[in-house]
Amino acid sequence: MATAISKSSTKSHPRSPTTAQPPNPASAAAAAGAAPSKSAAMAELKSRVLSALAKLSDRDTHHIAVEELDRFIRSPPSPDAVPMLLHALASDTQGLASPARRESIRLLATLCAAHPDAAAPHLQKVMAHLSRRLKDTASDSSVRDACRDAAGQLAAVYLRPLAASAAGEAGNGTVALFVKPLFEVMGEQSKTVQSGAAACLAKTVEGAGPGPGVLAMFGKLGSRVFKLVGGQGVQAKGSLLNVIGSLAQVGAISPQNMQQTLQSIRDCLENSDWATRKAAADTLCVLATYSGHLIGDGAAPTIAALEACRFDKVRPVRDSVIDAVQLWKQLTGEDTNGINLFFC
Repeated sequence: MATAISKSSTKSHPRSPTTAQPPNPASAAAAAGAAPSKSAAMAELKSRVLSALAKLSDRDTHHIAVEELDRFIRSPPSPDAVPMLLHALASDTQGLASPARRESIRLLATLCAAHPDAAAPHLQKVMAHLSRRLKDTASDSSVRDACRDAAGQLAAVYLRPLAASAAGEAGNGTVALFVKPLFEVMGEQSKTVQSGAAACLAKTVEGAGPGPGVLAMFGKLGSRVFKLVGGQGVQAKGSLLNVIGSLAQVGAISPQNMQQTLQSIRDCLENSDWATRKAAADTLCVLATYSGHLIGDGAAPTIAALEACRFDKVRPVRDSVIDAVQLWKQLTGEDTNGINLFFC
């Protein structure tokens, strides 16, 4: 009887734990291990990247770290690795020495250039990182120069195709990703910081290059720069004048803005800072070279303003004024023979 009950009990619980078939170990490992293996590979890559970044600050390992990071950037294991690399390179670098900060900025631009589509959604974060480095009081001139070069390289990747097309206004959103954070940096009350931001703006324009869409892309930028140059709160007016020169070189100054542009520059010829006066004369040389066909009635008052500066007490300013007067008088067809003797 006991035997019968036992058999009956066994039959009535066919799915009992005591009788269920054990799972296939290989299937379970595959099911549970597929995702973690990818995650583990990403974690390992991140660890190696952070380790290489730490080596950048050591003079003895700097070169090795650069080569290692270049390999990671140019041949990531998957597109998913690009955001991780961006995050690592754009993370807080307060503890890193200037060579390491400079290299991380260069590598950020290299990563975006090597994988533009994968990096495009993170462009805002990249520009925010550049802005932080510009404002960082611990950043030296080499770091600011790296920010400038990175801005130009990024513009060549993301803005040049837009400038080369006729639909420039369609790229205004992308232009804003570059311009907005840099103008925010211009609000810092530091001439060094403002100069760094202005250099990045100029390099951004040059990186975009000339093209049928460039005026639509940068027309508003010119107006904002003119207002800053004419205002009282900007200490780095000379650096901002270089932005105007860059806009002229790529054809991003409209005829409607030319007279305002010239007036702003003429005002800077009277600035108490000699570097600003020299930058104004140099910018007028650029305008005469690249935008002479837009000057119209602005030639006469500009030549008069330049001639008023011919006895400037600083020799570099006088030299730039000589060059500017020659170019502007050539625009009007005036004879410039003997002008060098007159100014000496």
